[in-house]
Amino acid sequence: MRSLDSIIGLVRAKEALRKQVQLLKSGSHQTVRGILLMGSSGTGKSTMARCLGFDAGIPIVSLEKIKDSLVGASEDNMYAAIRNIKAIGNCILFIDEVDCYIPNRESHQNTDSGVSSNLLKILFEFMADESNKGKVLFVGATNYPQALDFAMLSRFSLKIPIPPPNIHEIPFHFQKSQYEIIGESTIDVNHPDIIEATQIIWEKGGSDGRIIKDLVSGTDFSPQGILEMARRFTGKPKLHDDIKAELTAYEMTQDKGLFPWYGNPDFTLPWYLKDIVKLESGDYDIVKSIERKRTL
Repeated sequence: MRSLDSIIGLVRAKEALRKQVQLLKSGSHQTVRGILLMGSSGTGKSTMARCLGFDAGIPIVSLEKIKDSLVGASEDNMYAAIRNIKAIGNCILFIDEVDCYIPNRESHQNTDSGVSSNLLKILFEFMADESNKGKVLFVGATNYPQALDFAMLSRFSLKIPIPPPNIHEIPFHFQKSQYEIIGESTIDVNHPDIIEATQIIWEKGGSDGRIIKDLVSGTDFSPQGILEMARRFTGKPKLHDDIKAELTAYEMTQDKGLFPWYGNPDFTLPWYLKDIVKLESGDYDIVKSIERKRTL
């Protein structure tokens, strides 16, 4: 298992998570009730949650296989999971793809005989239990923050956007991919061919860590090989749902210090953020963001 230090970029997100780790380890009641990692698919939200558990040195528990086809069995499974979590003591309760696991009650109230609504109610009660503060840290990850139940959103008091790699981070993903594949990294991020390869990938829609690793694995790890790979790369088109998820994540972020561009006037903005973000102040225009989503 890797620590947060192994994750490229996302400096402010990692700082916020480390702070909560220290509070949780000390049993402090100042620990937030829940953390929601938000953004498009493939940005490493699940990895960050697991790294958080490693850094905290405490168990990370995932809610899995709760839903059952038998009447009342799903609710019984949830209660059993909660009893087990309380027996463990200090731990992180991780809910991956929370938008799929416990979706909006209104959209599912007539499709699963109220099971989702019942599970949501049980989980709400558990998260609202003040005796859990400083003992259980709730961490959720979602590719579709706009699909979450409003009441569920309110349970996650710390909402952190997890965007795809910025252009300045792509070369370091080359390095990391090589290290994970062969156990060493010889790639010079300042080599002209690496810089050109990075620009090509960025102009083709950018990428994420998983795709970059797949691409790099097909090269000889030389700058020339990586440049040729970038030229052959067909691109990762920005799907409308991915852009909407990223924009919604920024809209829900209450501390602009968590924005990846905050304090960095040289940050390279993707096209869909250029008239929404003010790099000088770090501000985010929510009205323009909502308008942008309507045009997608």
